[in-house]
Amino acid sequence: MNETETLAGIIAGEASAHEIARFAEATKADPRLLEAYAAHAGIDAALSILLEDRAAKETARERLLAGVRNAERDLFLTKVTRRLESRRVFTRVSRIAAAIALLGCGAFLWSSLRQQDVATITRLEGVEWDGTSAGTVGASLRKGTVLSISDGLVELEMDGRGTMILEGPARLRLDDPDGASLERGRLAMHVTRKGHGYRIATPEGEVIDLGTEFGISVGSGGESEIHVIDGSVEVLPNGGTTELLARDQAMRLGGGGKRIEADHSGFYTTLPPKVESTANYVHWSFDEATGPALAAERGMQSGPKEMTLHFMDQGALPRRGPAVFGTGMVFDGKGSYAESAFRGIDGDKPRTVCFWVKVPEDLGLRESSALVSWGHFEPQRYGEAWQIAINSIPYDGENGRIRVGAVGGTIVGTQDLRDGKWHHIAVVLYGGSHQNIGTHVIVYIDGRMERISRRALGRIMTNTESAEHGVWLGRNISYLRTTPDHWHGGFFRGMLDEVHIFDAALPQDDIHRLMETNTPPP
Repeated sequence: MNETETLAGIIAGEASAHEIARFAEATKADPRLLEAYAAHAGIDAALSILLEDRAAKETARERLLAGVRNAERDLFLTKVTRRLESRRVFTRVSRIAAAIALLGCGAFLWSSLRQQDVATITRLEGVEWDGTSAGTVGASLRKGTVLSISDGLVELEMDGRGTMILEGPARLRLDDPDGASLERGRLAMHVTRKGHGYRIATPEGEVIDLGTEFGISVGSGGESEIHVIDGSVEVLPNGGTTELLARDQAMRLGGGGKRIEADHSGFYTTLPPKVESTANYVHWSFDEATGPALAAERGMQSGPKEMTLHFMDQGALPRRGPAVFGTGMVFDGKGSYAESAFRGIDGDKPRTVCFWVKVPEDLGLRESSALVSWGHFEPQRYGEAWQIAINSIPYDGENGRIRVGAVGGTIVGTQDLRDGKWHHIAVVLYGGSHQNIGTHVIVYIDGRMERISRRALGRIMTNTESAEHGVWLGRNISYLRTTPDHWHGGFFRGMLDEVHIFDAALPQDDIHRLMETNTPPP
């Protein structure tokens, strides 16, 4: 038996007196063997808490370590021999396997036991894990953990140092309690007093918090930006000099650093709160054979809510056609639309709008107008209109993508919906302070969180009192009879089905259930 096997036998209590004596002689020639014994015996003592009394085991461990420090080598080994030989038989069997494993990877296990938890996953929203990494709400994350997501939002509590929201696609490594490395993606961090000095490394430099809220983005090629939302940060660009950035200031770190215009709209700074009560809703199925679409509802404001059919200009009345669940409504893009007496959700109150849409492959720019809209439109009255559409304005983003917002602030998605197929859309506005269309709206397409390609900040304060109409389907909120020839069209060409409007921010699980079963959450 070699020294490694003998050491395993000694720790397990299986070594003979001859083997122990031979091991003692070997330590005289190589003192590192005794140091190895002390380290692994300490680990063994810690692990055996599961099988023996905690206080007794800790006392034994201290005696072992004290023996290493203070006793003669031979005397210490004699005491060890007596202790090992007095172990109960049933513990020996379990110890030998553990001891041998410890000898094979002892250094790794010892360092693992000493690792710190540096963060906790507190929220997940629409997350798709990239590769083998995965996490659950409540999971503690240790130093060195790598979070890699292809989509969605992960909220982390940084061991009292602040809150971080990571937006996919992203890859983040938790380096230590006071720092992390963002390899790609976006994050926003609100730092507490305990977290002052927290460091974020990027491929193009480092950011050190000085008591602040900030956002960092890293592109696929490593290009890095820092945008300060509040407070101040210290920035150390690679190849540049250290600079101080204050509130509403920003920098691109590449090339030694360059000041840029701050844009907070690119970062989610909070996530939707959990729905604590029943979500009320209005629902139009369009399954009636003819006439108005009658509304099913729960708990919404009193009054009529049927959806009546209209046309203007060169259009004709909307008609019904086969859809995902029963029949849906067909709009011609020339003047057909539907209107409800229901006014919609007002102010900055949370809401979720869900529906199925089918967009033709050959959709023209002047046929890409609103899908669902309500509120008051006036060019200089920003944020008073709520609208979901297919984007047709090139300077706001690529055509054919989902678009939320009208004048004064918009977000545009990345998926081209012009494929002639049915897609489930869910747009969620959640509560908080100063709800903003760029930072408080999440879009889901076919149950997956949609990646936003472009954001423009805009405060949401939907004005239903001044509006001259209720909820519109298929008509642009800005298309008025006084200005009928709107340059980007006034009506949608395509189909809609199963329109739901909720007075709460629904979580992803409820949106999935609605998509699969057409059943509102209980």
